Amino acid sequence: MVTPRAKHPATLRELSRNLEYVVPFETYNILTEQELFLLSRESPSTSVPARIIFDKSSRSLSLFAFEPRETTPSGGLKITVLRDLNAVDLKFCKDFSRVFNSDLASAPPFPENNELWVTLQQSRFARAI
Repeated sequence: MVTPRAKHPATLRELSRNLEYVVPFETYNILTEQELFLLSRESPSTSVPARIIFDKSSRSLSLFAFEPRETTPSGGLKITVLRDLNAVDLKFCKDFSRVFNSDLASAPPFPENNELWVTLQQSRFARAI
């Protein structure tokens, strides 16, 4: 069965594993559709949808995954970070999320042609920098 890559739990787990190298965190949860809807409504109303939302009071960082040409998130994570994130941390998370979502747009649905996705994985950090 073909599943949109942005919704697939394996893709979202991969996003969490990638972030472990950048932002130390305690736990992560894959967001439900209702949580995605509510969080996406909290994002500032701009022409570009928010890729991340950081709640400093609860130390929770939400990251969103989008299917190609969609403006509402199809999947996402909420992680509880172990320390406050500064402006540089948040900028890198935003840039990393942009690259991750660009990869989602380039790769076919899960699990078809996983070779392209693996190739994109290998250069993701370098492209985010």
